[in-house]
Amino acid sequence: MRVLIIGFSVTEMPGSYVPRLQRLLDQRAPSWSLTFCGLGGVTIEALSYFVDQILDEYAECDHICYEVASGNGRYIYQGKLNKSSDFEQALWSMIEALVLKAKRRNASVSFINFPRQDVLYSDDFLERIIREVCIIHHLPALELSRELFELSIPPEDFLLDSVHPTPLGAEFYAEKVYYLLEQIANQSRPPALPGQSASGLGYLSFADLSQAENKRFERRGFSAPYIEIKGGGNIEVNLPEPMLIKGLSAIVGPKSGIINVYTENYNSFNLYDEYCYYERMMTINEDMGVSGWVKIELSEDLPTIPLLKGEPDLGERSIGLIHLYTEPV
Repeated sequence: MRVLIIGFSVTEMPGSYVPRLQRLLDQRAPSWSLTFCGLGGVTIEALSYFVDQILDEYAECDHICYEVASGNGRYIYQGKLNKSSDFEQALWSMIEALVLKAKRRNASVSFINFPRQDVLYSDDFLERIIREVCIIHHLPALELSRELFELSIPPEDFLLDSVHPTPLGAEFYAEKVYYLLEQIANQSRPPALPGQSASGLGYLSFADLSQAENKRFERRGFSAPYIEIKGGGNIEVNLPEPMLIKGLSAIVGPKSGIINVYTENYNSFNLYDEYCYYERMMTINEDMGVSGWVKIELSEDLPTIPLLKGEPDLGERSIGLIHLYTEPV
């Protein structure tokens, strides 16, 4: 069995459960292969649009594990739920899109729900939605969120902070994920679904849309081309047809800043936060309207947000554009 785990920072972090899981597979199931893609800081919303890129890159995999319940994005989702009850159905569709896009590649699917110390799991909307999707699509799920906090082990023994595991926690996670995979290996693979995902959630690559020279971002199993913009500069691209623009992915870090996005509408986004002491991917999920073109410019202004670590970079601003999230009109 060839396994791909797509997850957020708990999967991405050095010393995570992944290398420990690999050691277990080497000992107990040497014919299996394990690959992972760690996307710290990404949200379920964003992943539902560009996950096809990852699935295409690892097309040979038989089984996809999604580790998406532990991310900080849940607080963004909660804010949107507070503003509109309709967002729950939208989030439900995004999680289902992850399932459908894997199934259309003839891969089986499961979910791994790791715990957060700051979540009340007796009444958690995100795990409830994931559980509902799993029931409808007959998917296995590992709900460590509930199980781990029912143990007598103090949380500080298996969590470094609110979500990232200690070495003891990572060992525990690896054992539990192994038993989930063992269960899955004994099941028959589902038939592939025809056609494209009914969700319509997709992406366009800025590197494909632009004639500008592109660079490449690589991090913990994820690789993608991007277009760099310097402070005071801009890029304008035409889309294959008018589309609903739903957001974008960008490379941010010490040199990033504020972007202005022009479609048929105008939006401004700050691509700089307290974590920009290192380079990473940041995602923006915002309805920018229907348009057949997009123009993005990067401000020369220096950010004023203090970093959690280190000193700010006062030099020229720079960002990298990876994906444009789209839906058909």
